[in-house]
Amino acid sequence: MHGSSFYVRILRCIRRMNHSFWRSISRASSVPLLFLVAFGLKLFIEGHFGLHHHNPIILNSPLPSPAPFPLQGGLVGEPTMPESVPTLPDRPLLARSPAPPVPAAVVQPNPWSRAHTSGAAALSGAMGAVAAMTFSALGAGYGIAKTSGGVTAMGFLAPEALLRGLIPVVMAELLGMYGFISALNIVSGLDPVTYSLRGGFMDLAAGLTIGLSCLAAGLSIGTLGDANIRTYALYRRMEGHRQTAKSDPRSEDEGPPLPAGQTTSTSTDYAVGGRRVFAAMILMLIFAEGIGLYGLIVSLLMHHSAMVPISTAQPSIPVDSAQPEGPCPSAAGALFGALGVSAATGFSIFGAAYGIARAGTGVCHLGLTRPERMLRGTTPVVLAELLAIYGFVSSLIIALGIKVQHYSFRSGLIDFAAGLTVGLGCLAGGLSIGVIGDVCTRAYGKQAKMFMPMILMLIFAEALGLYALIAGLVLHGAASNSGCP
Repeated sequence: MHGSSFYVRILRCIRRMNHSFWRSISRASSVPLLFLVAFGLKLFIEGHFGLHHHNPIILNSPLPSPAPFPLQGGLVGEPTMPESVPTLPDRPLLARSPAPPVPAAVVQPNPWSRAHTSGAAALSGAMGAVAAMTFSALGAGYGIAKTSGGVTAMGFLAPEALLRGLIPVVMAELLGMYGFISALNIVSGLDPVTYSLRGGFMDLAAGLTIGLSCLAAGLSIGTLGDANIRTYALYRRMEGHRQTAKSDPRSEDEGPPLPAGQTTSTSTDYAVGGRRVFAAMILMLIFAEGIGLYGLIVSLLMHHSAMVPISTAQPSIPVDSAQPEGPCPSAAGALFGALGVSAATGFSIFGAAYGIARAGTGVCHLGLTRPERMLRGTTPVVLAELLAIYGFVSSLIIALGIKVQHYSFRSGLIDFAAGLTVGLGCLAGGLSIGVIGDVCTRAYGKQAKMFMPMILMLIFAEALGLYALIAGLVLHGAASNSGCP
């Protein structure tokens, strides 16, 4: 099979993209993610076990020591001793005054809406804004930087199509705008009087949700944009080359190999192939952008739930109890439930992003060999997108179940397990779809009979995410019985 130096160079770039995806994820998100997890555990331990420095458990005060007085012939309230009986030396004695009354029921106000919890609540909400802006910026920055290599190659190969090459850059920039909008919403709700601890926990999870979603989408857009722009630039170069060439020999400057049975190519052939590559690139970029949009929707829903006012007329617990808050409602339960939403969205979107990026590089290779099969080759990308939809649906269901007045600590733990179930199951499905889509689309470019086995294997990999979704919904059903009145 004939090939040009540009063709070999693009194939090498596509191979390198497969190995750089997860390395980019670990470098971009490992340290901030570990910090946020440690911060969440610290808040849970302090809030659930009553270790806040601003929330001591007030015990009933002991009897105060009465003021001493000198003895004047006897104790207060008793008859004076006879003069013949010697009196004790003058020294202070305890008076038998009546003890002050002990309050029958000293209670605490509702721990969700106390004014002295505004510090921890504001810190949680502010960290949510930091996570939303930081992770979104990392994803957008990677997408723009990675795509710049493909745009530079297009500047040498087909400078007349440079504006089309900037489409992935614009879509990556949108991810930064998603994080910016979410961070502004969180910051606008940090009221020093009405902002509750539950609201802070919900905003922290909302920031993690949008941040991780945009980070995964940016990694996917960068990988897809670089590979697709290089492939499209090669077709545009060969289209212009065929239009100006007087003869049609297979020279060193030729483009992708011809289909089987075809010995010559024209500018029309390369123009049709270029349009197919461009259409497939737009389709895959829309899917990659969509996973960031899912995170934005879930984040806005959680922030809206965080801003719901909390009634202060609820009965509180006695101050000598071992728990700093009652079983219903539970701020710690809201924290775990919100983290379950973040886990369902984040892990499933990372799985979908890997599947889209890995399978998308295989589709680019397919475009170099058989551009007429590219739309059918995007099947793995579509199935990987379904995994993000599974996580999006489960996140909406869990978030809508975190009610203000009727959400217990038990419900939060079960919803956290449900979110982990859906997220990790979809992550496994995304890893499988990415590998299957990459190798099978490359083989499909050489053998048309590979399409049906590829579809069968993709269905089996997709079923992993579907199983996780069903199990997560069953767990959430068990969490709906919170035991709260």
